[in-house]
Amino acid sequence: MNKRFFRNQRLKLASDFRRLSEDSVYKVVTEFFVLKILPNQLSFSRIGIITSKRVGCAVERNRARRIIREIFRTAIQSRYGTYDLLVIVRPAILQTRFIVVRDKFLSSMEEYFNKNSNTENCS
Repeated sequence: MNKRFFRNQRLKLASDFRRLSEDSVYKVVTEFFVLKILPNQLSFSRIGIITSKRVGCAVERNRARRIIREIFRTAIQSRYGTYDLLVIVRPAILQTRFIVVRDKFLSSMEEYFNKNSNTENCS
């Protein structure tokens, strides 16, 4: 499987960000990020990352984006179905090791899929 991070895997349009903010089916709030998930009808997952100036200077915001993109590239896109993900980064992500952030992100995704699979079995 190709693990590149292509441009079409990024959410770029304001309407996509707005749709995810308003219509997301699942929201996880952690000390490192807020994650919103919405299934899509595409053949691949997409991610949008919001880093406000509260996170830090431009260098720090870019580092935070690289951390999230690397988690998405290596772990998310090959493991799960096709979803649109919106990640709102929090400042604490820069004071934490990559492995801790990755584990928190993956546990958040697992929590969503476990919750989703339980509701499908009940219907």
